[in-house]
Amino acid sequence: MLFVPSIEGISHNEGESTNDQDISAGTDLVTTVVHRLMSGAPDTPE
Repeated sequence: MLFVPSIEGISHNEGESTNDQDISAGTDLVTTVVHRLMSGAPDTPE
């Protein structure tokens, strides 16, 4: 599960919204983690 900030902290409500920039940053993070796992890279940077 990935959490990204909601505008004004509103969550689990029909008024919930998230900035495109925050969604993009979350997607980039998941993509990076998956690529590292698939490549067999170490868990921590050297």
